[in-house]
Amino acid sequence: MSESLLQLEQLTVGYDGMPLLKPINLSVSAGRVVALIGPSGSGKSTLLRTVAGLIDPVAGRVRLQGWEPAAHGWPRFRRKVVHVTQQPAMLDDTVEANLRRPFEYRSAEGMDLDRAMAEYALQSVGLEAGHMDELARQLSVGQQQRVALVRAMLLDPHVLLLDEPTSPLDDASAALVEDAIRARADRHAAAVLIATHRVERVDRFCDEQVQLETVVQTT
Repeated sequence: MSESLLQLEQLTVGYDGMPLLKPINLSVSAGRVVALIGPSGSGKSTLLRTVAGLIDPVAGRVRLQGWEPAAHGWPRFRRKVVHVTQQPAMLDDTVEANLRRPFEYRSAEGMDLDRAMAEYALQSVGLEAGHMDELARQLSVGQQQRVALVRAMLLDPHVLLLDEPTSPLDDASAALVEDAIRARADRHAAAVLIATHRVERVDRFCDEQVQLETVVQTT
């Protein structure tokens, strides 16, 4: 597939106007999985948050299908470009309630959670269907992280932004998550950006690696 979904044009990210990374030019097509590589603190998470529209860029722009976020409208953009953080945010409720919550937003009007599909998605990342009725905050961090990934995938976004999605997992569980991400890209023509430090695994399921270049700060 060759349709370019996400474009980063001379995108410079940072805080308080101070750049963390050198300007990035990147085009991610439908069905492609791209790994963002760099040491801890290099700006991978900041880049994902900027692409998601949670942080203003220092310079440059983000485009989805050729249009900047404001042209789509921010609720619509955030429905199409879904960010999954490394530290999952769970409601003090069941897993099913957590999976259902995004469907209650106006941006998901006309959509609803399919419980059978949700159970299948949980199983695809190594979680039992019975977890649906358990309290999400009582699950382990790794289990919560997989619930957050499933919640994002069920929204069927155009772009998935994943921050260290396998960091707390053993190799067997990580492989299941990687396979689910690969399947999402292949079957749903999603573009996926993954921030990861597990460089030894990216060749297994990613199409491309991007080494982030930090800006050397002088005093």
